[in-house]
Amino acid sequence: STSTSTSTSAPGSQISDDSPASRERRQKRKDQLRRSTFRQFLEKNSDLNGWERWEGESIAPGNLCEFSSNRLLELLKIFHSHMDPEGMNRSLWNSSKKSNLLEDIASDLEFKKFQFSMLQLQKTNPASLTNKERFVFFINLYHTLYLNGLVQLENSISSVGRAHEFSRKTSYMLGGKSISLWDIEYGILRASMSRPSVLGLKFQKKKFKVPHVSEWAMSQPEPRLTFILFTASRCSPCINIYSTSKLEEAIEASASEFLNREVEVTENCIRLPKAISFYTRDFGTDRETVTCVMRYLRDCDIMGCNLRIRYKDYDWSTRSWMGIPELSFPRSSRKMARTASVVG
Repeated sequence: STSTSTSTSAPGSQISDDSPASRERRQKRKDQLRRSTFRQFLEKNSDLNGWERWEGESIAPGNLCEFSSNRLLELLKIFHSHMDPEGMNRSLWNSSKKSNLLEDIASDLEFKKFQFSMLQLQKTNPASLTNKERFVFFINLYHTLYLNGLVQLENSISSVGRAHEFSRKTSYMLGGKSISLWDIEYGILRASMSRPSVLGLKFQKKKFKVPHVSEWAMSQPEPRLTFILFTASRCSPCINIYSTSKLEEAIEASASEFLNREVEVTENCIRLPKAISFYTRDFGTDRETVTCVMRYLRDCDIMGCNLRIRYKDYDWSTRSWMGIPELSFPRSSRKMARTASVVG
């Protein structure tokens, strides 16, 4: 007879494989899990502030602008508290770190408090706000929802398709209605009028309305919205915190920062951010578009009337944190972030 010996290893005696191939396999499994989680969220289409029913009072209309700016400020402070001192070298998705930025934020006690505070929106109706108050409330809410969605979904928005899905499905409950990023941008801030050509002719031909938020829509769209709305990509505008007191100055400052960073001008050509081409109807003819952009450019002596327009490729990759160190706080907001107290 032949005896066969079987070797067994004691628990914990195996040496973990930390080779590049093993790390790559682990990263692949983690990415697959994240994508699966994102798909499950999209199927449920649950509101990020709908995990518990709010039984308290609604927010008074006169306090809504302050509420939205304070919640956005809270969230930006939480992000900054997890940045390294050198200013944002941490990656959102890099698993070679012990933990990534979004995982750390999601487990932060201050983020849990922030999530609880957003429950108040469930019973709050902003219909009585003025046009200016409406703009301030909803643009702050849009950026808050965007960052909130990134943290809770840990989603990398790496293509127009994923960005479209993310904007349609990432939502809050507001005044008994589920409103998504898409609803806020196109149904409210763009007043159901501006629509992106990037999604193709089929989309363009459809009657473009977002009826369930029409009572909250701006009376007129804001063309400069393209210059100030954060999208988490490398070519995205920054996040600013807006208030009714200096709204025009804040919009102009954000637009100027974005265009001076992204526009390139030579003797006979101007290269514009691709996002502008998505909303050409907001700016008019090519000459009107160039005139609008040129008034923001510093240190540019070239006359814009005869410049040929070229559009840069849209870079869907995320920043190594996504915009917040240098971008999220233009000068007006940096001071606010350092000195403002968070009020309910």
